[in-house]
Amino acid sequence: MRLFSVTLFQTPERAAMAEHFYSQLLGLPEPVEYPGDTFMWFSDGVRLASQPDPEVNEEPETISPTFSGLQFNLVPAADLNPIVARIRGTGIRQPEPRELPDGRRVVSVHDPSGNVLMLVGLDEETEEPSLPDGIASCSLFSADLARSKQFFCEGLSLPIRAELGEDLLVLDSGSATAILIYKAADPSNPNTPVGRRTGLNFSSLSPAETLDQVEKSGGAVLDRLIQPSGVVSAGTFTDPDGNQFTLLDQTALIETGSEDFTARPRTGGRRKRAE
Repeated sequence: MRLFSVTLFQTPERAAMAEHFYSQLLGLPEPVEYPGDTFMWFSDGVRLASQPDPEVNEEPETISPTFSGLQFNLVPAADLNPIVARIRGTGIRQPEPRELPDGRRVVSVHDPSGNVLMLVGLDEETEEPSLPDGIASCSLFSADLARSKQFFCEGLSLPIRAELGEDLLVLDSGSATAILIYKAADPSNPNTPVGRRTGLNFSSLSPAETLDQVEKSGGAVLDRLIQPSGVVSAGTFTDPDGNQFTLLDQTALIETGSEDFTARPRTGGRRKRAE
């Protein structure tokens, strides 16, 4: 199993604004457009998708409709300044980028529907080759890190990148993008949401076996339906904390060329429409 993409759900009224936000304001590479104001961007890490969802309420200032905890790496670090300026030009208030002790510059931004993104500027001279230009990490919260470790690592065979004390577990997603699982001291706190739809989409060569393993490892399978769409969905499942994920059929993705991370150009220009 590997992490294939991350979906940020949008309020239907603001879905079309998301494409402008990510492409024009953040300057992400050329997206592929799908029917219904759905877009997908490609990077060195996993794909980013933006999708309207009628279940998302129209209150972007309260809490992000999808808790993805996405961190984007940008090279060079100076790119943060014009991005913040472009976002402020739309009337959205944004804080100034701040500098971390290691020299990186960071700023948190909100997309039109309230999804929170952390932008990290990397100095070209000190950038590590292992850091992707794109989605560097996505985050989850857990009430029990030991239980999460058993579920993801022993049950679903995701390798551990690092264990940082008792509060953070870093998993290898199968790409340059890392999965961060934080210990939630208070799971009911909206700033540490546990048991929510994550927007994380995994793929597996054996989806039926993976879903069986989910149940054996303490998770729950919500459905095993395969959707007749451009991307074949093999089902949805939750971890022991109730965090919800989508599982895709990796064989179908390979057959359609969707699994090839280099299949799309990463340069700017007019967006492409999916057939």
